Amino acid sequence: MTMASYPWASLSYKIAKSYRSSGAVRFGVVVIVIAIATTVVSTPATISAQRVEIAGAAPWGPTAGGTYFADDKYHTHVTIETNAADRTEWQWRFDSPGGEDNYEPTDLDFSKVAAYSASVDVYWYVTSLDPMYAALYDCKAKSSSTRCDRARIRINETAENLSELLQNNLVCHELGHTVGFGDGGTAGASCMTGGDNNQLAWWEIQTINSKY
Repeated sequence: MTMASYPWASLSYKIAKSYRSSGAVRFGVVVIVIAIATTVVSTPATISAQRVEIAGAAPWGPTAGGTYFADDKYHTHVTIETNAADRTEWQWRFDSPGGEDNYEPTDLDFSKVAAYSASVDVYWYVTSLDPMYAALYDCKAKSSSTRCDRARIRINETAENLSELLQNNLVCHELGHTVGFGDGGTAGASCMTGGDNNQLAWWEIQTINSKY
């Protein structure tokens, strides 16, 4: 399986744009400063398991412009990164601030496993990518036409230069791809829709719970 065979499986978290000036390609990072008050998303006291359609929400599911759904609610992750410094830089973000902490309010059961195997749901590593991308997600093994059994997240080695908030946001965003969210949302109140606030919105939590 290649990403070219499944265009929706090559969705990415874009933090930079390229432009050509005087014959040279330059890359610039768009930094959005959002007041703390605007990054707080009000969450209902009880988040039900019924999906709510919100204008500007990220696409959901492979038939609606999103990504493959996970195979089930048990979502294991592991790194195959061999560089100790890169493991240190990113592993804890998957374990807590960018990963498991953000998905704890959902019905998903996120957990780290000690070693890679064919039963792992998500594996990640750091590599060299086009500077336009901070990270890329793709599905490496499907369990059905709509569900991914094993997803891969590649983190651009240049992403180590991002702020801690953006690094956590990146992990939150890419993990969102592994459960069914695509790019393109404009609501701007979560890591999936352009808000650099390292959190899922309440409607995304509700959408996840409606599926898993």
